[in-house]
Amino acid sequence: MPAQPEVNRFQIIDLVEDRVVFVKEWPSWGSGVSKESWWADHEDEFSDLFLRFQLTPVDAQLGLFPLILDNEFYTLVLRTTLSQTDSSWIERLEVVVNSSGRGIKTVRDEIGYWRWAAVLGFLPSPFENRLALVLLVQPAGWLGTTQPLRFQVSGLSLKAGFPKP
Repeated sequence: MPAQPEVNRFQIIDLVEDRVVFVKEWPSWGSGVSKESWWADHEDEFSDLFLRFQLTPVDAQLGLFPLILDNEFYTLVLRTTLSQTDSSWIERLEVVVNSSGRGIKTVRDEIGYWRWAAVLGFLPSPFENRLALVLLVQPAGWLGTTQPLRFQVSGLSLKAGFPKP
């Protein structure tokens, strides 16, 4: 089976509904083009997309849990359930957040097959009490074939959805 060509993928995700609202792929820069010139060639296109979706670039570093914000202490746990037929595979990913003032809520609960998964961290919203949680997973392909790593992003409201008001 021939190798699939590498691509650069740009996605815009609605972090309230946890759904992708825009996707575009371009051929990767490959070996003949520098990353800098690739970005320079596509800069206007990205600027247009930022305007179209009313996005504001944020200069933020990936944050790590635990998080203390507004006198509340937030922790996050990535729960994984191993497959009963092959314990080297994960068949369920669940992201659970605990707030010291609001309780516990499940942010993501997904069934599938992965070789491994990890929470990389979060990016805070500049507009509201919401985080973009960033996970890195390696799916298990057909008959266990190696698959490329994938990012998964989920929105986390720091105020809504917890059992306590």
